[in-house]
Amino acid sequence: ERATGLQGLGVFHTDSMQREHPESAAYREVASGVIAFILPKPVDNAVMWFRSQLASTMNWSGNPAHHVSNSPVGS
Repeated sequence: ERATGLQGLGVFHTDSMQREHPESAAYREVASGVIAFILPKPVDNAVMWFRSQLASTMNWSGNPAHHVSNSPVGS
């Protein structure tokens, strides 16, 4: 239904379907992001591409077991 309102815009895209439509959270493993566009008249259809959720890992430098310690400035 959201795509049908795009006749004037042409293209809809989001990297977070959940942000746009919270009920879509159940499908984020297969449809987390989308690009959609309406085909021109007289055809009343849309084309949509979905992508799955991307999980990422951040590798930080340093030893994660080493705790941060505070010291006076300059020492």
